[in-house]
Amino acid sequence: MGERPKYKDRVVLYRYIISYMSILIVPVIILVFSFRYMGFKALEREVLKKDITTLKAATYNLERVLDTCRSITMQVTYTYKPFELNLDITSAMELIQALEKYNIINDIYEDIFVIFHEAEYSYSSTSSIKTTDFYNKYSPNDLKSEAYKIMLQNIKQPTLIRDITDQGEDYTLYTFPYFYRGELVGNVIFKMKNTHLNAILGAESKDIKRKDYLVTKQELESCYQEINKQFQLDMETEEIKNDIKQLLKSDNLIEDKTYIIKSIQGKSLFISYMPEFNIAYMSVTSNDEILKSLSILKITMFSIMGIILVVGMGFVIWIARNNYRPIQQLKYLTKPYRIKINQKDYKDEIDLIKETIGYLSKQNERLEYEFEKNIPIKQNFLLNQLINGTIGDKEVFYQECMNVGITLTAPYHSILLVKEDKEIGSELEVLSRIQKCMKDIVQINYAYVIQILKNNIFTLLIGISEQQDLKQCLLKKQRLKIAIGTIESDIYYMPNAYIRARSIFELSETEQQNFVAWDQIEEYIGATRC
Repeated sequence: MGERPKYKDRVVLYRYIISYMSILIVPVIILVFSFRYMGFKALEREVLKKDITTLKAATYNLERVLDTCRSITMQVTYTYKPFELNLDITSAMELIQALEKYNIINDIYEDIFVIFHEAEYSYSSTSSIKTTDFYNKYSPNDLKSEAYKIMLQNIKQPTLIRDITDQGEDYTLYTFPYFYRGELVGNVIFKMKNTHLNAILGAESKDIKRKDYLVTKQELESCYQEINKQFQLDMETEEIKNDIKQLLKSDNLIEDKTYIIKSIQGKSLFISYMPEFNIAYMSVTSNDEILKSLSILKITMFSIMGIILVVGMGFVIWIARNNYRPIQQLKYLTKPYRIKINQKDYKDEIDLIKETIGYLSKQNERLEYEFEKNIPIKQNFLLNQLINGTIGDKEVFYQECMNVGITLTAPYHSILLVKEDKEIGSELEVLSRIQKCMKDIVQINYAYVIQILKNNIFTLLIGISEQQDLKQCLLKKQRLKIAIGTIESDIYYMPNAYIRARSIFELSETEQQNFVAWDQIEEYIGATRC
């Protein structure tokens, strides 16, 4: 079999990353698809509807302006009859003042003119003007004054006149016929700046750029080809031609206005016809232009989602690594014990750690079994705990001692350090000799060997039935040197007894004394009970 691939040693980490990534990515994908195919489609419809509403509102505003023009025209034609300036100066002054008042009230107009075809003079809101001068000054750029005069004399319905330039400004004239006793005798003309008209129609909006036209009914009938050319709409002319014909049928319906609303090749075509004013408003706008704000919203939203996704992926990897760290540490800690485990058989790190822990548990059980079988080792372990001061609960300690044959039933205990001058004998021989040597000093109920140090030094725990005032703590007898620790009623103080015995023994070794008085020892190790 080949070696196990390295990537399989981090299966859990990759599983963490994939699962966390799924939690992050799935909602983002759902949101993106929801917005893309439902949310944004609905928003597009609403934005397009709002744009149509805006265009209808522009039509309504234009209609109000034209209605005001018609109202002023009716008042002028009803109040004033045609006259010559040199014959009726009073009427001329009154007409000029009336036009000035209308002009002030309605700031949409730059000026208002009343033209009498057969009179030498015509009138504006500021003064009188020779009729011939008016024809010369306010004729369209592509029309001579004489032709312009003839055109005005034949206007019998409201007419839009474009391409007027005055002092560098572009103007549009909206002309009404002036009837007196059923006869066309002149015109009432409203001079409007193109910038003002654009403001009414919203053509100067910074948000959406449009191409707008104001045309008469006659121009509308033949403008479908111009629409195709001017607005670059690649469509059949018959389609728009039929729509315009249907639209113009509303001409015989008083104050009726209808609309053509089409979306062709990514562009919106809007035509509003107002038959009572003989005018149509046309607008063509790219759908991209209309939906520009929505496109910005899309880009912003998807950019934010992209940022969230990138940041989230980094955070997911960090979280996955952080959560994987305990497993990684366990894997490294158990590495020395995996020698006997067939690592190619495990599925992932968790499985490997389980196998390792199982192996270690079995080994621990085996060691515990071996330890339980070796009573002397357990006895030595417990007695060393006693003099080292590492026992825990006293009752538990007593029970563990009883389990290995140590009975600590005496009310008092102490520690002995014993050294034999010659080669040491067996433990039983030493214990027997110690009891004989100390029978005059202290009565020993039992004794346990704790440890045997170098140079034939025994450390023993002895049990004593009653408290005794020791007259001497160190003695030499029968080739034995014995150091006796303090007698304690609580086994928790056995470390103190051991320190006392050890101190006495080491002091005697240093000074080579056969006898050490109690007060001498007390001065030397007085601090050991603290």
